[in-house]
Amino acid sequence: MKTSKIIFISLLCAVALLILAAFIDIRNNGRKLITKPELDSTIEMLPSFKVIDAYNCSGVSFTRNDSTYLKLRWEKDSSKPVFNYSISNDTLKIFNNNFDPNRINGYEASISFAKDVKDIKANRSDLYVWTAGNYELFLNLVKSDLYLYKDSSDNAVVKFLSVNASDNSNITVFNNVTENLEVNLRWSNLYFNSGTQRVSGLLADTASIYLNKASEISLKCDNTSSVRVEAY
Repeated sequence: MKTSKIIFISLLCAVALLILAAFIDIRNNGRKLITKPELDSTIEMLPSFKVIDAYNCSGVSFTRNDSTYLKLRWEKDSSKPVFNYSISNDTLKIFNNNFDPNRINGYEASISFAKDVKDIKANRSDLYVWTAGNYELFLNLVKSDLYLYKDSSDNAVVKFLSVNASDNSNITVFNNVTENLEVNLRWSNLYFNSGTQRVSGLLADTASIYLNKASEISLKCDNTSSVRVEAY
């Protein structure tokens, strides 16, 4: 074999080894980049309350439970986040709290609320609510988004759900089969992927409602609004 060929083959091997080393390094660094950060957390027990009132909050989650407390999680070796709230006259007020996971990596704020909480109010907020069992709930939203969840294994039927929303609010409801759904929507949207026995109320000013299934429908709707029902 000529010396030139030997040199050429040696160069190709060296380049291949460099490419392989670079590929391994990229994969290892990629694993490091997607590794979840270590978190610190704290739980603060709260006095009882019956109403939740949120203003200018995002990324805050709520869970229906047997006790009331605030849980904060934050990235280790960083400062503990401040959570603004007050409790008076049976009302929990939270305000100016931004825990949007797309904005602050590794931060979480969640509130556990008792079963006797029936009113949730939100203004300029983005909230996540996990429910359980058979309950009654009144939602009042202004310029807000709210996601209402229920575990698919929980077969208890919701007694009554009232949704009053205005000013470009959006409500999404998952796995909450309901006996009675009452709505008052103005320039807002309700996506209800669960079934309901009865739905009644008003839609106006480009409002919309989507229902997966309904047995009885009694809705007043102006010519700018829309109703869609998959099964009736």
